Amino acid sequence: MLVVAFPMSEPVTAQSIGLTVAINEMPVPGAISFEVSNESPFSAARFRLLMALNAPGVGIEFYAGLAAATITVTMSIAAGMLERNSVFQGQIDAVMLDIGSGLTMLTGRDFAARLIDAEINESFSNQTSSAIASQFAQAAGLSAQITPTTQPVGQYYELAHNGSALGLHSRHPTRWDLLVDLAEIEGFLVGVQGSTLIFGPTPVVAPMVLSYGQDLVGLTVDRALGLLSPSVTIRSWNPRLQGAFSATSGGAGGVGVTLVKPNLTHAQVTARAQFEQARLAAQSVLLRAEMPGEFTLAPSSFVQVQGTGSSVDGLYQLRSIERRIHAVDGFIQRIEATQVV
Repeated sequence: MLVVAFPMSEPVTAQSIGLTVAINEMPVPGAISFEVSNESPFSAARFRLLMALNAPGVGIEFYAGLAAATITVTMSIAAGMLERNSVFQGQIDAVMLDIGSGLTMLTGRDFAARLIDAEINESFSNQTSSAIASQFAQAAGLSAQITPTTQPVGQYYELAHNGSALGLHSRHPTRWDLLVDLAEIEGFLVGVQGSTLIFGPTPVVAPMVLSYGQDLVGLTVDRALGLLSPSVTIRSWNPRLQGAFSATSGGAGGVGVTLVKPNLTHAQVTARAQFEQARLAAQSVLLRAEMPGEFTLAPSSFVQVQGTGSSVDGLYQLRSIERRIHAVDGFIQRIEATQVV
């Protein structure tokens, strides 16, 4: 059991953390530490699990003989009447045996790996995004939480004059690549929680308030001065309209970027310039912080930082989060976020 301070100004000042592990649905004792890292909303979460090599009931041969394996890690927080749980599920990709130290390190990814590792060899131009997501979830052995869509995906590419079936699967080597692209087109979030594929609008949740010196233990901020006022120019040639179009968004004085995007209309060029400029400007202020662990935040979550008494205070959007439970360090997490401008 691990003892850590409870985050977010809860009335409980300390708590016990439980860490239990099951491999191929069999409980396995000897968990020492667990780390899980979410690098972006559109990538698989990666984990590292440190286990005692000779815990009761298991030994070297158990880990040396592992082939294809799934893992379930349950983290529980309990203090008085308060109890919270979080379950991570995924697949083990690699096993490292440190026989001299009596330790083994298991690494892998969440079940998005089943889609990342699956190549595309068929066409989906006559299906909707939601139908494709459902099909992929079933093939990967995942349950699904999918918001229905109505437009066949081939029409997205026809509207952009990029073709349909051929361009669709030649551009996306894996099922995950295709789902990510479709999610961006639909304005959706795609990810895997436990054993469920999520494909739908980003939930609207109030930003979590984080106070420096209270919720945030450590805090650093990087300001890229060239990105504070960047400009982006989009150039395009549309053979169907027999015209060249360009548009610029942003002010002078910052980094200037020119991108070439084929087959856009004049309106699409203007909208794309504004979108890319906003995305580039969002990278100008990068916040890194360390805080007590919790189970709520995820990449794309918003947080409201306060307590520095400066322009650092404000609204941020997470781009990555790393959680770590350890017998000595307790339960901590590190976040990276960009300021919403």
